[in-house]
Amino acid sequence: MNEPEHDPVQNAQRWAFIIGVIALIACAIGWVTEPAQFFLSYLAAFLIWLGVALGSLSWAMIHYLTGGRWGYAVRRFFEAAMSTLPLLLLLFVPVFFGLSYLYPWTHAAERVSDEVLRHRQAYMNMPGFVDRAGSSVDKMVRRAGCDSQPRTDEKAKEAQRPWSGRIPDQRYVRIR
Repeated sequence: MNEPEHDPVQNAQRWAFIIGVIALIACAIGWVTEPAQFFLSYLAAFLIWLGVALGSLSWAMIHYLTGGRWGYAVRRFFEAAMSTLPLLLLLFVPVFFGLSYLYPWTHAAERVSDEVLRHRQAYMNMPGFVDRAGSSVDKMVRRAGCDSQPRTDEKAKEAQRPWSGRIPDQRYVRIR
């Protein structure tokens, strides 16, 4: 007689998982059939979601810096979006496998025949790309604060207080 309760969150999670598995299978099929198009599409999608995360990080930092009531309504959305940066770090790994499909400077024949690519060979190479990409993503994740525990000292409490809107030491400010 007692029917089990249907939790809408659990139901939504189940559907999201099913759709994710279907999309993963579609990606695998695309990778096997058309790897060049797969990596181009993957890079475009990755950059879109990276833009959302980094844009949210920027707006959250602006709100933390300026304080005020304008950002309290959306601050949690910004924090949720920027908390995806470690996942995006993991999702950047397939780009390394598709470098030969994405960039012409990875092919020796292209570098020999193109004057511009020969000139830029010191900068455009696989180890350099991996190093620059890794350090850039690492800096973004560290800047988002995803790799550290929250501080509990007085400086952290003081940094969390909203800015009052006045200049802290007004005797050095000259208004003409």
